[in-house]
Amino acid sequence: MNRVYFVCGHAANESLLGVVSYLHEADEAGAEFTRFYMIKNGEWVGQLEFNHEIKGVSFDSEIPAWILLSKRGTVIEISSSGESFEEITDAGTGPNKLGYLNCIRRIEGTFYACGYRRQVYAYSEGTWK
Repeated sequence: MNRVYFVCGHAANESLLGVVSYLHEADEAGAEFTRFYMIKNGEWVGQLEFNHEIKGVSFDSEIPAWILLSKRGTVIEISSSGESFEEITDAGTGPNKLGYLNCIRRIEGTFYACGYRRQVYAYSEGTWK
């Protein structure tokens, strides 16, 4: 049996919720793995799994789409069209990297991602700056 623990979530509106969880077994093994649950009107309507350690979740009501952020800077968009992946190139660890990311939010129409080393990115004109 796979036990999970919930790490963050986002209420898109009064009837739609997205929740990020990690598997105990994967976490104990040091593996980056996330299970994302979607809840609509109080019912579990779906789950997706990613080989990323997702740290933040938000919602884009214009598309509509869930937006997930991994600690290494992968941004995942989940919509009725499917999943798309984009990278914030200098996030994560290693040479020329600025550190892990921790949170993503939409503020006045712009998405922002922030990290543990005080870095803040804004999504503008199709790119993260």
